[in-house]
Parts: sequence; C-alpha cells; structure tokens
Amino acid sequence: MARVSTDAQELARQIDALKTAGCARIYLDKASGVKGTTRPGLTAALDHMRRGDTLVVLGLTRLGRDTRELLAIVEDDLHANGRHFRTLDGIVLDTSDDMCGELIFTVFAAIAEFQRQQIVKGTCEGLDAARA
Repeated sequence: MARVSTDAQELARQIDALKTAGCARIYLDKASGVKGTTRPGLTAALDHMRRGDTLVVLGLTRLGRDTRELLAIVEDDLHANGRHFRTLDGIVLDTSDDMCGELIFTVFAAIAEFQRQQIVKGTCEGLDAARA
C-alpha cells in the first residue's frame, strides 16, 4: 500500500520499496490524511486481503495520520480478520509475530503522530514568520 497526500507528490519511492520487499500487489492512494478523506486504494487492499495476508507500507504515516486511525485499521480491519501488518521504514514493524509486535506498533503509532504534529506546527510557524 502506497500513499501520498497531494497530486504533486510522487509514489515511485514507495512503489520501488514495496516491489523490493516482494509485495505481490501494490495499491495506491493520492489522498490527504484528513479525516473523512476517501481512500480507494486502502479500501481495495482491505477488500482483497484474506486471512494470513500481510498489509505492507513504507512507514506508519502512509497508513494513517493519527494513532486512533492506525489502531482502528490494524485492530479492526486487519487483526480481527486474521490479517497482519508490516512497515519497511527501517524499524521493520511486524505485528504478526506476537503480543510484543502489537505493543511496539502502538508505541510507534503514537510517536509517528507526535512527529507529524511537530512538523505541522513548525510549518505553520514558518509560514507565519514569512508573512510577518
């Protein structure tokens, strides 16, 4: 699963990483992380997945924008149906291993959300300074 937030961004780096990881199918979304935004690629991926399959993304922020959304997708859409989740961002977070994988996922999801909030805050401060 690959996602970018705007049409100006490119999916190529994510697609290459997913191919290198051996992903059989790659679903794409060009959609912002704003709540309520339709994600046809994610919907198609979840509809296609069967018990034992693993959803792979480059990093947590490619799946969802906040901890609640990430947990809902992983717990409700994946684990509840016997499916797994894995990232490729250097941490190689794999929730199929055991309870520790799920715990680590929850911690990293919270950290990813915090980092995103810091980036947004810094961007807003920069824009305000530029306007002044």
